Amino acid sequence: MAFLSQLSGHLQTLKEKTATMAEGAPAIGAHLQSIKDGAPKLFESALNAKNELLNKVKLDSLGKMLSVSGLGRYPSPIDIIPVITAFDEHLQNAEFRVEYHSIGDFRAMNTGNTLQIVRDGNDSELAMSFMPEEQYHLDMITWHWSTEPMNGSEHTIGGVGYAGELHLIHRNTRFPTMELALKQPNGVLAIAIFLNVSDEFHS
Repeated sequence: MAFLSQLSGHLQTLKEKTATMAEGAPAIGAHLQSIKDGAPKLFESALNAKNELLNKVKLDSLGKMLSVSGLGRYPSPIDIIPVITAFDEHLQNAEFRVEYHSIGDFRAMNTGNTLQIVRDGNDSELAMSFMPEEQYHLDMITWHWSTEPMNGSEHTIGGVGYAGELHLIHRNTRFPTMELALKQPNGVLAIAIFLNVSDEFHS
């Protein structure tokens, strides 16, 4: 009898808690609905605040850390976030054929914010297994750096910048100039290499 009495007491307590939760459900639902209704305004306010900051500082380190809107389908610079980066199965066993030639004319240019080395020629120097119909020529090499050890790269990974960034910019050999190649979907291919500062000497 004592067991049945104890069990009955537990069942009554459970019934009372269930009733209390049922009474509070409408209030919780209303609260969640208010959050849902206010989300667009909150997002719009945050976007406006971000745009105001970007307008004030142009596109320095803050611009690198925040996603840049209004630049079309392929914005740049970007913050590469590994946990949400899409996996392309075509790249799993990808092969690259790289044969850079040392012949030809090289021109070094100081643009005011970067160093560029421009190359002539139209030899096929880069090919990829996942784009077998495309051949690329290394047209330009650019460097980006800063006075800060983590603010010199254009792009970031998970919000973390690097001391510098090297770009190997290739032009599709089907197009005679970089200007024409830039207007085509597969006209230009860039390889970005992040650079870190080290106290060790490397020869």
